[in-house]
Amino acid sequence: MYQHEDRIKVMSEIENFTRSINGIQGLLLVGSGSTGFRDQYSDLDLLVVVENPENVVDINEQIRGFLQSRFCVLKRKYTSMKRIFSLLVSFLKTILSWI
Repeated sequence: MYQHEDRIKVMSEIENFTRSINGIQGLLLVGSGSTGFRDQYSDLDLLVVVENPENVVDINEQIRGFLQSRFCVLKRKYTSMKRIFSLLVSFLKTILSWI
């Protein structure tokens, strides 16, 4: 079980690691943690925004290797991961063009 401070530390480590990977545009905290619901059983649900959909598999492997080497990881693999990332990048570019 984790405390809020533990999640902050883990998130900071993940942020620092992903800064070293070319092609990552950002991380989004999603799920219950992003809406303020956090208890000792809460996890960190992260969405990684990539610049180029062709790099999704390589970036995923780099992040997965880091996470598995540092933490106890449970993950669900989405079958349409490339499509999800591609749609998200298009969506964010559209939003940013409005600003």
